[in-house]
This record gives sequence, structure tokens and C-alpha cells, in this order.
Amino acid sequence: MIFSGEVRSITSKNAVSVFDVLPQHANFITLIEENLVIIKPNRQRQVLEIKTGLLKVWENQANVFLDVLSPIKV
Repeated sequence: MIFSGEVRSITSKNAVSVFDVLPQHANFITLIEENLVIIKPNRQRQVLEIKTGLLKVWENQANVFLDVLSPIKV
């Protein structure tokens, strides 16, 4: 596990475009690629470079399953 906790938002990219997940987001599942940006409640950013992953948002909870390459500190 790389991260567990509350976040302000999650940003990633799928085959269609870059997208954000915010609180109360609609339920959905998507494949993600390139990177995953987590904005924590204190506005600190955590950026993960990835090959591929699966993002599931369900009932205001996001679960991400990744093939992580390396963390990038910003």
C-alpha cells in the first residue's frame, strides 16, 4: 500500500483525457496511465509515475490498483 487516507482530489489520465476525482464524485471505474496525482487535505501533492492502473470510485471512496514505477517528489 502506497497511500491510505483522505484526499482533496485525485488527478490522472485515461484513454480519453486527463480527469479529476473530487469529493462526492459519481461512481465509476476506469483504466489509468502515465501518472496519478494525489492532493492531500493540507494541499501537499504526491505524484506517482505509473505504467497502468485501475481506478474505482464507489460511494465516495477511491481504490487504485497500480503498476508503480517510481515516486516523484514535488
